[in-house]
Amino acid sequence: MSRICFELDAEVSELRGRDLSGQRFPYPWADATYAPCRRGGHGATAAVVTAVAVGEDGIRRVVGLARVDSESYASWKGFLRGLRERGLEGVQCAASDAHGGIVRAVRVVFPGAAWRRRAVHLERDVVSAIPTRAGRAAAGRVPRAVFAEEGPARARAMYQAACGLISRLSRDAAAVMESAEADALAHLDFPAGHRRRIRTNNVQERLNREIKRRSRVVQSFPSEASLVRLVGAVRCEEWSSRRYMEPSGIEALWERSAAPLPDPEAGQVDRARSRIIALAGLDWMEEAA
Repeated sequence: MSRICFELDAEVSELRGRDLSGQRFPYPWADATYAPCRRGGHGATAAVVTAVAVGEDGIRRVVGLARVDSESYASWKGFLRGLRERGLEGVQCAASDAHGGIVRAVRVVFPGAAWRRRAVHLERDVVSAIPTRAGRAAAGRVPRAVFAEEGPARARAMYQAACGLISRLSRDAAAVMESAEADALAHLDFPAGHRRRIRTNNVQERLNREIKRRSRVVQSFPSEASLVRLVGAVRCEEWSSRRYMEPSGIEALWERSAAPLPDPEAGQVDRARSRIIALAGLDWMEEAA
């Protein structure tokens, strides 16, 4: 058992210190997952932060792993700065949840990069701001209809129409949506072939589910080192040659000059509003109006 742990520790150490300077990584995802772990002789919960990124060759890779005390700005800044010191450059659009610590850290460590807010977390925030059960059920269907749209102009019109519909359920929920528009639609500024990949956090979520599946077997880790060892072993398996994007359009990312999306015309928003009502089954809203 000691020999197996020693070999795993060597693999995990290599992963955590791997040189990333061979190419640029335009699209990183970062997230934290939690697991029960003994600390100081008593049971506690430990946070493990991880990062996955797509390189210029279109291949997704695990680029970072660390255990932190909390998801604070200082912890995220230290983690992201460590990635940059190892050579993670060329970030164009970073994705994460809306935790204030990581959002601020992304903007400081990768100045000029866009930050994309996860659609599922925005949906939860909007729904939680609505007081009635029926209103929450209706509001949950509206963002899904919006983010299913891939065309930039139509998606922008859909989003603005959705804000109007949500405002009829709750002004607070509508304010949440309105304030998040730029970050929620950040993926629209990038090539069409990349949008479907970067508008979700499926890469990171799948890896987190795998970590949870393995950690449930352990139930409670005897030490922080054992937690990092298992998470690192899972991540090592994901460091593969699997292509996630076609590399042909990635090189042009650093040559493009992104123009701001024009505001949708009133007619576009009205048509988008009707489309959302039809997709989300909100005909009762139309009748109430």
